[in-house]
Amino acid sequence: MHVYGFQITPGSDDALGYCHDSAAAYQKALDHRREIKRVAAPSRLDPTAVYEVALAEVTAETLVAVLNARESASDVLVLSKRLLGLLTED
Repeated sequence: MHVYGFQITPGSDDALGYCHDSAAAYQKALDHRREIKRVAAPSRLDPTAVYEVALAEVTAETLVAVLNARESASDVLVLSKRLLGLLTED
């Protein structure tokens, strides 16, 4: 299964926002960039990466690991991510 993600902090993969399709991911990323510019008014904003994210099959063992917080959900579920593009301007 695939979902689509975008960087919450432009230039950093520490946290991603997720959507069910690529068009939604691009739109959410664009909206998020506009909000950052409106609130923080940075002099420079790094590009925001948008990814296709391959997810592992959800099993009972996987859910138990996530529910018991032994590992983060993204550490358990994300198999790989492929860069689709970068947003730089609104």
